[in-house]
Amino acid sequence: MVFGASVPMILAMALVGQDAGSDAAPKPTPVIPQAWLSDDDYPTKSFARHANGTTGFLLRVDATGKVTDCRVAETSGFIELDQTTCAVLLARSKFQPARDASGAAVIGVYKGSFTWKFAGESDKRIKAMQPEPLGIELNLRKLPAGYERGSLLRIHFTAAGKPDSCRAEVGSGSSPFDKVACEQAMIQAVRPDPRPDGLQPDTRMVMVSVEVPKAP
Repeated sequence: MVFGASVPMILAMALVGQDAGSDAAPKPTPVIPQAWLSDDDYPTKSFARHANGTTGFLLRVDATGKVTDCRVAETSGFIELDQTTCAVLLARSKFQPARDASGAAVIGVYKGSFTWKFAGESDKRIKAMQPEPLGIELNLRKLPAGYERGSLLRIHFTAAGKPDSCRAEVGSGSSPFDKVACEQAMIQAVRPDPRPDGLQPDTRMVMVSVEVPKAP
């Protein structure tokens, strides 16, 4: 669903909110999301390069409606666009808190996406040019303590194509495993290929999961 869009002569941006789907967890309610980001927020370097892309994000909202954390669930392919999305949302986004069955305010998570694009550009084409996430499976004898899910990582690459940073955007529930996952991703992950428009993405998502031997 599109909450709001601004379509000036040069830039067009669209903020897309979550679909609750089958997730029964209480959801916070956005307050005037059209005011969260504007064309003026387009990062200077990305604007000059004509970089575009969609950043998927997860916002943690406390019981007062304040956003306390932002995580990238889907990369635009460009670290500057991803970081700007979270920085601006942390500063400006506002919510009514999620409420449980009794009506009490509780902590909740809001899932959404923001597309940075120039006027006239196709969302479908932008989506098609974004880096595919990679999957890495680690063979372990048993699940790490606290492990709940695979680690969703965001890897950044230098201009020379070498990975130079790793961030666990959605942790596994096991900090030691997230650390190992990052170490392996930094070894195995490869930089995305150049896009059809000639731009070189510098960021991609990597999902690291665990495979354990089946009991005899």
